[in-house]
Amino acid sequence: MKSLTLTVQPVLVRDSAVQVLRNAIISGEIKSGTRLIERELCEALGVSRGSVREAIRRLEAERLITVEPRKGPVVTSLNAKQISDIYDIRMMLEAHVAECFTKVATDAHLERLREIYESLQQAIQAHDRVNVLVLIQDFNAFMADVVDNEAVRDTLGLLNARIASVRATAVEAPGRIESFSGELDNIFNAIVTRKPKLAKKAMENYVRAARDAALLVAADGRKASMPVDLTSSLMSAEKQ
Repeated sequence: MKSLTLTVQPVLVRDSAVQVLRNAIISGEIKSGTRLIERELCEALGVSRGSVREAIRRLEAERLITVEPRKGPVVTSLNAKQISDIYDIRMMLEAHVAECFTKVATDAHLERLREIYESLQQAIQAHDRVNVLVLIQDFNAFMADVVDNEAVRDTLGLLNARIASVRATAVEAPGRIESFSGELDNIFNAIVTRKPKLAKKAMENYVRAARDAALLVAADGRKASMPVDLTSSLMSAEKQ
Protein backbone atom coordinates (compact mmCIF):
# COMPACT_ATOMS: atom_id res chain seq x y z
CA MET A 1 0.00 0.00 0.00
CA LYS A 2 2.84 2.39 0.85
CA SER A 3 4.43 1.97 -2.59
CA LEU A 4 1.10 2.75 -4.26
CA THR A 5 0.84 5.98 -2.29
CA LEU A 6 4.31 7.01 -3.39
CA THR A 7 3.51 6.47 -7.06
CA VAL A 8 0.14 8.23 -7.03
CA GLN A 9 1.11 11.35 -5.08
CA PRO A 10 3.39 12.98 -7.73
CA VAL A 11 0.63 12.62 -10.31
CA LEU A 12 -1.79 14.45 -8.02
CA VAL A 13 0.74 17.26 -7.49
CA ARG A 14 1.33 17.51 -11.24
CA ASP A 15 -2.40 17.63 -11.99
CA SER A 16 -2.87 20.35 -9.39
CA ALA A 17 -0.07 22.43 -10.93
CA VAL A 18 -1.65 22.09 -14.38
CA GLN A 19 -5.06 23.14 -13.08
CA VAL A 20 -3.78 26.17 -11.18
CA LEU A 21 -1.71 27.39 -14.15
CA ARG A 22 -4.61 26.76 -16.53
CA ASN A 23 -7.00 28.75 -14.31
CA ALA A 24 -4.53 31.63 -14.11
CA ILE A 25 -4.41 31.84 -17.91
CA ILE A 26 -8.13 31.34 -18.54
CA SER A 27 -9.11 33.92 -15.90
CA GLY A 28 -6.64 36.46 -17.26
CA GLU A 29 -4.55 36.52 -14.08
CA ILE A 30 -1.62 35.77 -16.40
CA LYS A 31 -2.05 37.74 -19.65
CA SER A 32 -1.39 36.63 -23.21
CA GLY A 33 2.19 37.24 -24.24
CA THR A 34 3.56 36.69 -20.72
CA ARG A 35 6.85 34.80 -20.63
CA LEU A 36 6.77 31.86 -18.19
CA ILE A 37 10.07 31.30 -16.38
CA GLU A 38 10.52 27.78 -15.08
CA ARG A 39 12.26 28.77 -11.84
CA GLU A 40 9.55 31.31 -10.98
CA LEU A 41 6.81 28.77 -11.69
CA CYS A 42 8.49 26.22 -9.40
CA GLU A 43 8.58 28.76 -6.58
CA ALA A 44 5.06 30.08 -7.17
CA LEU A 45 3.48 26.62 -7.46
CA GLY A 46 5.69 24.94 -4.85
CA VAL A 47 6.45 22.01 -7.16
CA SER A 48 9.49 20.45 -8.82
CA ARG A 49 10.92 21.35 -12.21
CA GLY A 50 9.59 18.05 -13.54
CA SER A 51 6.03 18.98 -12.53
CA VAL A 52 6.39 22.44 -14.10
CA ARG A 53 7.72 20.97 -17.35
CA GLU A 54 4.82 18.51 -17.47
CA ALA A 55 2.34 21.35 -16.86
CA ILE A 56 3.89 23.36 -19.69
CA ARG A 57 3.77 20.35 -22.04
CA ARG A 58 0.10 19.72 -21.29
CA LEU A 59 -0.94 23.35 -21.66
CA GLU A 60 1.09 23.59 -24.86
CA ALA A 61 -0.98 20.68 -26.18
CA GLU A 62 -4.12 22.69 -25.28
CA ARG A 63 -2.55 25.67 -27.10
CA LEU A 64 -2.73 27.87 -24.04
CA ILE A 65 1.08 28.04 -24.04
CA THR A 66 3.46 28.43 -26.99
CA VAL A 67 7.15 27.54 -26.73
CA GLU A 68 9.05 30.13 -28.76
CA PRO A 69 12.67 29.79 -29.96
CA ARG A 70 15.19 31.63 -27.75
CA LYS A 71 12.34 32.82 -25.51
CA GLY A 72 10.83 29.68 -24.07
CA PRO A 73 7.18 29.19 -23.00
CA VAL A 74 4.82 32.15 -23.24
CA VAL A 75 1.06 32.46 -22.83
CA THR A 76 -0.36 32.17 -26.34
CA SER A 77 -1.34 35.32 -28.19
CA LEU A 78 -3.71 35.23 -31.16
CA ASN A 79 -3.82 37.63 -34.08
CA ALA A 80 -7.03 39.21 -35.38
CA LYS A 81 -7.61 36.60 -38.10
CA GLN A 82 -7.14 33.72 -35.67
CA ILE A 83 -9.57 35.31 -33.22
CA SER A 84 -12.17 35.91 -35.92
CA ASP A 85 -11.84 32.39 -37.36
CA ILE A 86 -12.18 30.73 -33.95
CA TYR A 87 -15.20 32.79 -32.95
CA ASP A 88 -16.90 32.09 -36.28
CA ILE A 89 -16.64 28.35 -35.61
CA ARG A 90 -17.72 28.84 -32.00
CA MET A 91 -20.75 30.76 -33.20
CA MET A 92 -21.91 27.86 -35.35
CA LEU A 93 -21.27 25.19 -32.71
CA GLU A 94 -22.64 27.02 -29.66
CA ALA A 95 -25.72 28.15 -31.59
CA HIS A 96 -26.29 24.51 -32.60
CA VAL A 97 -25.93 23.42 -28.95
CA ALA A 98 -28.41 26.06 -27.75
CA GLU A 99 -30.94 24.97 -30.38
CA CYS A 100 -30.55 21.26 -29.57
CA PHE A 101 -30.63 21.84 -25.81
CA THR A 102 -33.91 23.74 -26.15
CA LYS A 103 -35.41 20.73 -27.91
CA VAL A 104 -34.21 18.00 -25.53
CA ALA A 105 -33.90 19.65 -22.09
CA THR A 106 -36.09 18.27 -19.31
CA ASP A 107 -37.63 20.46 -16.62
CA ALA A 108 -34.78 19.39 -14.32
CA HIS A 109 -32.23 20.50 -16.92
CA LEU A 110 -33.94 23.87 -17.24
CA GLU A 111 -33.90 24.31 -13.47
CA ARG A 112 -30.17 23.59 -13.31
CA LEU A 113 -29.54 26.03 -16.17
CA ARG A 114 -31.58 28.63 -14.30
CA GLU A 115 -29.35 28.22 -11.24
CA ILE A 116 -26.22 28.84 -13.32
CA TYR A 117 -27.90 31.73 -15.13
CA GLU A 118 -28.95 33.45 -11.88
CA SER A 119 -25.44 33.08 -10.43
CA LEU A 120 -24.04 34.51 -13.65
CA GLN A 121 -26.36 37.50 -13.50
CA GLN A 122 -25.27 38.15 -9.92
CA ALA A 123 -21.62 38.04 -10.99
CA ILE A 124 -22.38 40.48 -13.80
CA GLN A 125 -24.10 42.89 -11.43
CA ALA A 126 -21.12 42.67 -9.06
CA HIS A 127 -18.65 43.16 -11.94
CA ASP A 128 -16.93 39.99 -10.72
CA ARG A 129 -14.89 39.37 -13.87
CA VAL A 130 -13.40 36.03 -12.78
CA ASN A 131 -16.75 34.49 -11.80
CA VAL A 132 -18.38 35.86 -14.96
CA LEU A 133 -15.81 33.95 -17.02
CA VAL A 134 -16.18 30.76 -14.98
CA LEU A 135 -20.00 30.82 -15.02
CA ILE A 136 -20.26 31.56 -18.75
CA GLN A 137 -18.13 28.48 -19.31
CA ASP A 138 -20.38 26.49 -16.93
CA PHE A 139 -23.52 27.76 -18.71
CA ASN A 140 -22.32 26.61 -22.12
CA ALA A 141 -20.67 23.41 -20.87
CA PHE A 142 -23.85 22.28 -19.12
CA MET A 143 -25.88 22.63 -22.32
CA ALA A 144 -23.21 20.79 -24.30
CA ASP A 145 -23.19 17.94 -21.76
CA VAL A 146 -26.97 17.56 -21.98
CA VAL A 147 -26.93 17.61 -25.78
CA ASP A 148 -24.18 14.94 -25.57
CA ASN A 149 -22.62 15.42 -28.99
CA GLU A 150 -19.06 14.24 -28.43
CA ALA A 151 -17.65 15.80 -31.61
CA VAL A 152 -19.15 19.21 -30.81
CA ARG A 153 -18.05 19.06 -27.16
CA ASP A 154 -14.47 18.10 -28.06
CA THR A 155 -14.20 20.77 -30.75
CA LEU A 156 -15.54 23.45 -28.42
CA GLY A 157 -13.09 22.31 -25.76
CA LEU A 158 -10.17 22.90 -28.10
CA LEU A 159 -11.49 26.27 -29.28
CA ASN A 160 -12.24 27.45 -25.75
CA ALA A 161 -8.69 26.65 -24.70
CA ARG A 162 -7.26 28.68 -27.57
CA ILE A 163 -9.50 31.67 -26.99
CA ALA A 164 -9.44 31.60 -23.19
CA SER A 165 -6.88 34.33 -22.54
CA VAL A 166 -8.41 36.57 -25.23
CA ARG A 167 -11.87 36.09 -23.71
CA ALA A 168 -10.53 37.06 -20.31
CA THR A 169 -9.17 40.31 -21.74
CA ALA A 170 -12.25 40.94 -23.90
CA VAL A 171 -14.51 41.32 -20.88
CA GLU A 172 -12.49 44.42 -20.07
CA ALA A 173 -13.65 46.11 -23.30
CA PRO A 174 -15.78 49.18 -22.46
CA GLY A 175 -19.35 48.15 -21.58
CA ARG A 176 -18.80 44.47 -22.38
CA ILE A 177 -19.78 43.04 -18.97
CA GLU A 178 -22.92 45.22 -18.90
CA SER A 179 -23.95 43.97 -22.33
CA PHE A 180 -23.77 40.33 -21.13
CA SER A 181 -26.95 40.70 -19.13
CA GLY A 182 -29.27 41.47 -22.04
CA GLU A 183 -27.61 38.94 -24.36
CA LEU A 184 -27.95 36.17 -21.78
CA ASP A 185 -31.56 37.17 -21.06
CA ASN A 186 -32.35 36.62 -24.73
CA ILE A 187 -30.68 33.21 -24.78
CA PHE A 188 -32.20 31.99 -21.51
CA ASN A 189 -35.72 33.26 -22.25
CA ALA A 190 -35.72 31.59 -25.66
CA ILE A 191 -34.63 28.31 -24.09
CA VAL A 192 -37.15 28.25 -21.23
CA THR A 193 -40.00 29.18 -23.58
CA ARG A 194 -38.96 26.26 -25.80
CA LYS A 195 -38.14 28.28 -28.92
CA PRO A 196 -35.16 26.48 -30.52
CA LYS A 197 -34.70 28.78 -33.52
CA LEU A 198 -34.83 31.87 -31.33
CA ALA A 199 -32.32 30.31 -28.92
CA LYS A 200 -30.00 29.62 -31.85
CA LYS A 201 -30.28 33.21 -33.08
CA ALA A 202 -29.76 34.66 -29.60
CA MET A 203 -26.60 32.58 -29.13
CA GLU A 204 -25.29 33.71 -32.51
CA ASN A 205 -25.80 37.33 -31.48
CA TYR A 206 -24.01 36.75 -28.17
CA VAL A 207 -20.96 35.06 -29.73
CA ARG A 208 -20.81 37.70 -32.46
CA ALA A 209 -20.72 40.45 -29.82
CA ALA A 210 -18.02 38.54 -27.90
CA ARG A 211 -15.97 38.25 -31.08
CA ASP A 212 -16.25 41.98 -31.77
CA ALA A 213 -15.13 42.78 -28.22
CA ALA A 214 -12.15 40.42 -28.52
CA LEU A 215 -11.14 41.99 -31.82
CA LEU A 216 -11.42 45.47 -30.29
CA VAL A 217 -9.06 44.52 -27.49
CA ALA A 218 -6.67 42.83 -29.94
CA ALA A 219 -6.61 45.99 -32.03
CA ASP A 220 -5.66 47.97 -28.93
CA GLY A 221 -2.65 45.68 -28.58
CA ARG A 222 -3.20 45.02 -24.88
CA LYS A 223 -0.53 42.53 -23.89
CA ALA A 224 1.47 41.98 -20.75
CA SER A 225 3.94 44.87 -20.94
CA MET A 226 5.10 44.69 -17.34
CA PRO A 227 6.58 41.79 -15.32
CA VAL A 228 3.89 39.57 -13.85
CA ASP A 229 3.90 38.58 -10.19
CA LEU A 230 3.40 34.87 -10.77
CA THR A 231 2.98 34.05 -7.09
CA SER A 232 0.04 36.41 -6.57
CA SER A 233 -1.48 35.52 -9.97
CA LEU A 234 -1.35 31.79 -9.25
CA MET A 235 -2.66 32.24 -5.70
CA SER A 236 -5.67 34.10 -7.12
CA ALA A 237 -6.24 31.35 -9.68
CA GLU A 238 -5.97 28.63 -7.00
CA LYS A 239 -8.90 30.18 -5.11
CA GLN A 240 -11.28 29.71 -8.06
